[in-house]
Amino acid sequence: MAVVHGVAASTWMLEAESLPKKDGSEELNLRYMASVGNGHIATVVYSPTVYMNGLYNGPQGWSHRAAIHSQHDLTLSVAGETNRNHALDIPYFLGLCITQPKHYLLDPCLGMFVTTIETTSVVIKHRTYAHQHYTQLLVTEIVVDRKQDAEAAVVTVNLTRSEIGSTVDLVLDNITESEEVERCPSRCFQTRGQTFTTESPRAQISQVFLYWTRIPDVITLDAGTKSNKWTYFTSMDANEQRAKTAFQSAALRLFEASERNDPDILLNSHLSAWADKWNQGRVDVSGNDVLSRLIHSSLYYILSSLPSTDPNQPNEQFYGLSPGGLANGANGTDYQGHVFWDMETWMYPPILMLFPGLAKDMLSYRIHGMDPAYDRARSGGYDGLRYPWESAYTGDEQTPDICVPCRENQQHITGDIALAARQYISATRDVEWLRKQNGYTFIRDMAKFWKSRPTWNQQKQAYEINGVMPPDEYAKYINNSIYTNIGARNSIHFARYAACLTDTDKFNEVGADWLNVADNLYIPFDDSRKYHPEYEGYDYTNTVNDSHIVKQADVIMLGFPLMLEMDEEVRRNDLMIYENVTDLGGPAMTWSMFSINWLELDEKDKADQMFDQSHALYTREPFNVWTEARAEIGAVNFITGMGGFLQALIFGYGGTRLHPEKLDFDPKLPRNTTSLLSTYYRPR
Repeated sequence: MAVVHGVAASTWMLEAESLPKKDGSEELNLRYMASVGNGHIATVVYSPTVYMNGLYNGPQGWSHRAAIHSQHDLTLSVAGETNRNHALDIPYFLGLCITQPKHYLLDPCLGMFVTTIETTSVVIKHRTYAHQHYTQLLVTEIVVDRKQDAEAAVVTVNLTRSEIGSTVDLVLDNITESEEVERCPSRCFQTRGQTFTTESPRAQISQVFLYWTRIPDVITLDAGTKSNKWTYFTSMDANEQRAKTAFQSAALRLFEASERNDPDILLNSHLSAWADKWNQGRVDVSGNDVLSRLIHSSLYYILSSLPSTDPNQPNEQFYGLSPGGLANGANGTDYQGHVFWDMETWMYPPILMLFPGLAKDMLSYRIHGMDPAYDRARSGGYDGLRYPWESAYTGDEQTPDICVPCRENQQHITGDIALAARQYISATRDVEWLRKQNGYTFIRDMAKFWKSRPTWNQQKQAYEINGVMPPDEYAKYINNSIYTNIGARNSIHFARYAACLTDTDKFNEVGADWLNVADNLYIPFDDSRKYHPEYEGYDYTNTVNDSHIVKQADVIMLGFPLMLEMDEEVRRNDLMIYENVTDLGGPAMTWSMFSINWLELDEKDKADQMFDQSHALYTREPFNVWTEARAEIGAVNFITGMGGFLQALIFGYGGTRLHPEKLDFDPKLPRNTTSLLSTYYRPR
């Protein structure tokens, strides 16, 4: 079995004696529950709902992740006995990370959730995981071990769970017993489902094919039997053959397990795939176990929504990261599973450094959506690619009517995606992607939008981008957002660079007229106070109607990630001014950007303060689930905030800087740690 090198179990395990409950009740609070996933499927533990990559239902603006009903929301009890839910004096034996678990355990190292139940006669381990090798599979395993002093009588375990059936998003055909699967380990069933509504005329009704072994109401440990294991799994995919093949493979594995007397044969391929992934890329700190667990769990939650890195998996289109990850996104919650700037600006940079292949998968979603982006630009009278503020399955605009200014004005997202492409080339030098996989066309045509978008102001002798919303969503319609304009300028300049890198014949496709627009874009600057106004007319001293309040990181992102060259005095002024006017009720990732920028100014104490502020009030015990805001509102599990937090470690304390021609490091240690190690994977 593969192992994770150089890790301590205590820096991974998230253990609890009880599950999160809603205030004043015994009802389980699923918002703060852990999740398991593999990028193809994901579920919140104890939830009856599974979501699948690319499966959406609903009309334009209200397209949302389509709920698939699951039988894996399983609870167990032993007939005639009382459960004892406390720490056990038995080892956790799965092989990669060894510990003594409490009643509930999220194990990011192994990619699973484990519930342990001890009664007077038995110890039961109930494991739930989305298989990392057979990614169509959601698996439940139950192991019942008889205690040494227990009488050798029959033990009856009652199982309570939901039934697979139609949902508000998915209508299923008749459920039939599957006669096609050889060596099925128990009663096996199959069906096909389809969604009700498409998000745009560009899409067809989506389908999903399900195969599963039914979890019974009761299992029994026979008299005289010391231990037994039961495994149940559901396979789901939009492609019937893939769903069936994964199910058949799992059934064959379990048949081999009985032949070899190896009950963990299916489990081990999952564990090995996760171990290989962690050995490819991760961030470790020593001296601070609390921080270490938060790092590992944050990276785990993001990776759980990204494709498996197992080389045996078939290629399928990836449909992007949403703020709540793949395990969330129902209608009306967690941004409905839509993809925003969050993916490229917040989750993407740490993934690029640790798993460049997965970063390429993230960019593939935007290349997949190029046709809708061309249409979006043309509809406004512009050239090139203009990406929507929110998108889902097709890549068409999906921002609902409740946020029209966001939909129409947050055009900076096209600059954010262009920056991600620049970072990818800087990290990988993947010229093949530029030349043969639409990378260059993608970069050029985002720049083409920015070349066509500005208008010339004769009085200022400058190009302007008017009528936009910056990252600060309190400024709904303004002119010359400095963040937007710098992103546009960088996009055009990088397109020229990419043209040269791709083919000398393409060099003039991004001509001098493009560069003239980029070099003459209006950049707001207050020369008397030596700082960058957020947009034309912004004044941080104007407190009328709180017009000076900023929702989230905006101008401070000029220093990082845009890496705008500026005097140290100006950068310091920007940081001090905008810290004082940024809404404390804003989203988590803002303070990570303050931390990174203060570190670059060698203001370690200030950076440490901002770093602590970036996570301390946004994470919920016991499973390190993040909320979007301190007030415990907004999206959960907020992987956008996790992405900012991981950037503070890699680009802040790690001091990593990506340039097209070089990679810089200027490392520092986070407070209360003794080492920081980033493992960056590059295939040979």
